Amino acid sequence: MLAQEENLVGLNAISRDLIAKAESVDSQRRVVLDMDSTEIPFYGQQEHSAYNRHFESTCYHPLLLFNREGDCLAAKLRPGNVHSAEGWDELLLPEIEP
Repeated sequence: MLAQEENLVGLNAISRDLIAKAESVDSQRRVVLDMDSTEIPFYGQQEHSAYNRHFESTCYHPLLLFNREGDCLAAKLRPGNVHSAEGWDELLLPEIEP
């Protein structure tokens, strides 16, 4: 249902509204962080590598945290078979807690 044209228009409006609110915050108090997982494929028997069905490969599945300039602030090497969001709090919270 979300992919129907009338719903996409509404979702785009919500996204624009959220971006406008975020941009209205004083830029000295606003921090933009980007967290993403990626695939590091391996061949052979590497310790903690595992098959990942999404990537269809044996790999590590690290989690990375970047600032708005694209600098990597933190990284967590994880086995290939973990969920994309697993361990997000261990990576993000130390960066945002005072």
